[in-house]
Amino acid sequence: NGTEEKIEILFDTNLKNSERPSEISFKDVDENMRENYLISEKYLEQTVELVELTKKITENGKNQIEKIELIFNYIIANFKYCYPVEKRGVENLDLYDLVGDCGEYSALFVTMCRVVGVPARCVTGFVEFDGKFHEHAWAQVYSSAGWLNVDPQYASLEENIKTGKEKYLFTFPEFR
Repeated sequence: NGTEEKIEILFDTNLKNSERPSEISFKDVDENMRENYLISEKYLEQTVELVELTKKITENGKNQIEKIELIFNYIIANFKYCYPVEKRGVENLDLYDLVGDCGEYSALFVTMCRVVGVPARCVTGFVEFDGKFHEHAWAQVYSSAGWLNVDPQYASLEENIKTGKEKYLFTFPEFR
C-alpha cells in the first residue's frame, strides 16, 4: 500500500561477537534462575541413567566451570550428527551411541548441566553460511556474567576439542 514501516530488532546478549567474559562464576546465581532452569522437563528429561552418567563424567570436576567443560568434551567426543531425528527428547537418546542433530546435542548438554546444578536452556535461531541462513540450536548456561552461549554441535566439527572449546564455549560467534 506504499507505506513504510520500521522494525527494530533487539538481541538479548551480554557478549558481542566472539568475546569471552573475563570472569565467570556460577555461585550466587539468582534463585529464580535455579528454580526455572534446573528442572527436568519434556525433551530435557533427567532420567536415572542420564543422572548416573553425568555424575560419572563430572566426578573429577572441582567446580562448575570444570564440570561444564567435562560435559562439553564428552558430548563433542561421543556424539555423531544425524538429521532428521526420529524421536526428540533426551530420554530417547542411546547414551552410549549418541546420534542426533543440533537440537539433540544442545538438549543433552542442557540436561547434563542441570543435573550438576548449572542453570541452562536450549536456544534456537539462525546461522549464516554459504550466504544463506539455516536453522540451528545451541545451549546457554546462566552465570554471574549472564547467559553464556555453548555450541557442542558446532564444536564437534572442529579438528580437535581444544579448538572447539575456544570457538564455541562461552562465546557468541558472529555468524549467529
